[in-house]
Amino acid sequence: MKKGVVATSLVMLAITATMLTAHGGKTHDENDSTEVEAQVPSDSAQEAARLELFASINASYQTIKPILMRSCYDCHSNQTHFPWYYKIPGPKQLIDSDIKEANTHVNFSNDFPFSGHGKLGETLKAIREEIDEGEMPPILYRMMHWGRLIEGAQKDSVIEWIDSTLILLGGKITDSSVTLRSNLDWYP
Repeated sequence: MKKGVVATSLVMLAITATMLTAHGGKTHDENDSTEVEAQVPSDSAQEAARLELFASINASYQTIKPILMRSCYDCHSNQTHFPWYYKIPGPKQLIDSDIKEANTHVNFSNDFPFSGHGKLGETLKAIREEIDEGEMPPILYRMMHWGRLIEGAQKDSVIEWIDSTLILLGGKITDSSVTLRSNLDWYP
C-alpha cells in the first residue's frame, strides 16, 4: 500500500510539473516576450491543474482517512461522536470549546484540501509534527478514549501520505523535516 501511494504521488508530481512548466519542446529567445507569454499557462489552465492535483491527492487520502476518522474526527470535523458525559455541565463546555478551536486549526470534514486557518502546506506540516511526536490526539482525550493514538504502521502510513502530498505541493522532505517553497502560493 505504501509503495502504491508513493508511486501514484510521484506520477502525479511529474504530470503536474510538466503541465505547469513545460515549453512544449520549443525554445524561445529571452527578448521575444510574445513567445514567452504564449507559453505561460493561463489562470484557467493553472486552476485545472490545481483541481486535478487535488483530486489525485484526495483519492490517495482515502487510504488514510479511516485512521484519521478514528483518531481525529471527534475534534477536527463536523462529525463528532459525543461521549456519554457530554451532557454534564462543565465537560460539555470544555468539549464544545475544544472542538471549536480544533476546527479552526484543521477540519477534515470535506476531505482534501482540508479547511483551516493556515496555508495547506503549513497545515500538513503541523499535522505531521503532531502525529510524529505523539501530541495528537491530546493526552486528556486519550485518557477517556483508549487506543486513539496514531502509532506503528498507521502512523507510518499517515506520515508517508503527508510527505508525498507535501512533495506534490512543492515541498522538500529532508531527515524528518519539511521545507516548503515560499514561491508556491497557488494552493490555499
